[in-house]
Amino acid sequence: MTITLERHGDNKVLITSDYPLRDKELLKALPGSTYSVRAHEWTAPLTWGTCVAMRGMFGDELVVGPRLTEWSINEHANRIAQAMTLRSSWDDPSLADIYPELYPFQRAGVSFLTFARQALLTDEMGTGKTIQTIFTLKNHLRLGENPFPALIVAPNNMVYTWKREIERWWPEAKVNVIKGHIGQRRKLIEDPAHFYVINLEGVRGHSKLAGYGSIRLRQCYQCNPMMPNDKTHQPARCETHPKELNQKEWKTLIIDEAHRMKDPAAKQSRAIKSLRRHGNDQLVYGLTGTPIGDAPADLWTMLNLISPSEFPSRQKYIDRYCLSSYNMFGGFSVIGLNPEHKEEFFKIVEPRFRRMPKAAVLPFLPPKVRIDRFIEMTAPQAKAYKQMDKNQIAVLESPDGLEELAGVAVSANPLTELGRLTQFASAYATVTEDGQIRLSEPSNKIDALMEILEDTGDEPAVVMAQSRQLIELAAARLQKHKIPFTKIVGGQGAWDREQAKERFQNGHVRVILCTISAGGIGITLTRSKRIIFLQRSWSMIEQKQAEDRVHRIGSEIHENIEIINLIAPGTIEEWQMKALEGKEERMQEFVRDAEIVAQLNIHDDMEELVAS
Repeated sequence: MTITLERHGDNKVLITSDYPLRDKELLKALPGSTYSVRAHEWTAPLTWGTCVAMRGMFGDELVVGPRLTEWSINEHANRIAQAMTLRSSWDDPSLADIYPELYPFQRAGVSFLTFARQALLTDEMGTGKTIQTIFTLKNHLRLGENPFPALIVAPNNMVYTWKREIERWWPEAKVNVIKGHIGQRRKLIEDPAHFYVINLEGVRGHSKLAGYGSIRLRQCYQCNPMMPNDKTHQPARCETHPKELNQKEWKTLIIDEAHRMKDPAAKQSRAIKSLRRHGNDQLVYGLTGTPIGDAPADLWTMLNLISPSEFPSRQKYIDRYCLSSYNMFGGFSVIGLNPEHKEEFFKIVEPRFRRMPKAAVLPFLPPKVRIDRFIEMTAPQAKAYKQMDKNQIAVLESPDGLEELAGVAVSANPLTELGRLTQFASAYATVTEDGQIRLSEPSNKIDALMEILEDTGDEPAVVMAQSRQLIELAAARLQKHKIPFTKIVGGQGAWDREQAKERFQNGHVRVILCTISAGGIGITLTRSKRIIFLQRSWSMIEQKQAEDRVHRIGSEIHENIEIINLIAPGTIEEWQMKALEGKEERMQEFVRDAEIVAQLNIHDDMEELVAS
């Protein structure tokens, strides 16, 4: 019994089975496989992933034809072997004199990205993924390949960071930041430049959407003559009509914080996907320090962008490489990697994936010291929490006796109840004039914050919370006690945000208050050795990003980094901590930081480098 693989044209593999009925289900599960009823034959994409998966499916029964054998030998020699060597290297000495500005592991990262061409760089936060990517493009240019124009898609609060870093390390390059009203943005896209930087949300307005599954795309009468020429079918509202970004031939596509693309059906993800050209001539780099937020299924959209031919189908990816289980709602949830196919999965992914944890490449950074402080709720908080937990309704009484601030908080569904319980675990609440629930004093978390600040003298502190209302309560208390502070919250412009960070870093204020969503990404707050979480995000990615605002290059001035979690005992917050730990374990199953640290026995060399 044999099954034969042979190269079929330029980009296909022909699959022939002696027992087609027996092998039908296995071949249907092969990513990218199709069956032609007319020709009675199976085909699959000509990729390394196809070869690895077929060997995993059929083992010794697999017979590889001479043309595919020649292709696979060349593919392994010219891409796989070298990529596997570079992905685990901590230095490329050949670049030491060319790029002396870089750390050794960053030089290795530049070499890996240059060679891989389409890859994910998932070094931990604070290790310099931005600078590695900039120097990768410099390296392509040095080797004779023009990487321009290059489009960088980044979160809004990282746009000017990219501009600043490019201007610092490549002052000759012209950078256009796509900002302003729609006319200004269009003009900036048309204006010749080397780098174009646009925020993640802005891509949708300037790019058509790629298709996904059975999602129907809105079309105009120009794209589809069957559509009527009326207001609802104009090109401006069309989702398949090429827009400004589609009219440029992007030589390089860079997605910063690529984990935000985890939903392949989202219009933002599909707008980015439409900018990915077919073939391997385009440089495509995804950057993220936290590639998995909840489960390995999150990876597929990134992998599909990097290598669409190896990861063409999300469902087949989940069926073969992910482990699923029933969830509390009766459906299926992905809970990890399928142990049966884990080795096969890594063989396909690793040539396009590099990660360097800080413990391996920046051992001079101080250790993290985690401190959990259990803070009892005040009496009004505890009363409201118990009522909400038991009856989904809480009677709110104004602590100042003002009847107009009294009322009730009601949760109409489990999600609202979760939000209310999270609120009451941190502060009390009152009812505003328009009937809205707003956090108010007393607050066990703000009381604990003030105790910490009193105990630590004049030492600076970073304070994070999920709720802006809680941040405003903290700001009011700090102002009352005349403790200088600044804030980073949603709705601030890039300039105000940068100024707030600089005031803290330069020592003009003692405390910086941040919401996790606004201040947990793209900024450096290494002046402080202490970060205090009044609340945490339910997203492990956001939580890790926030922690690493203080634990990154520059924090070596401290002996350790204190991560202080304020937790209300007996509340939803204890369950939240356990949930975050579970998500971290699932990510480590994929990134395997401990294994990388054990393999890279480089600490002595790094310490010697730092000392010099």
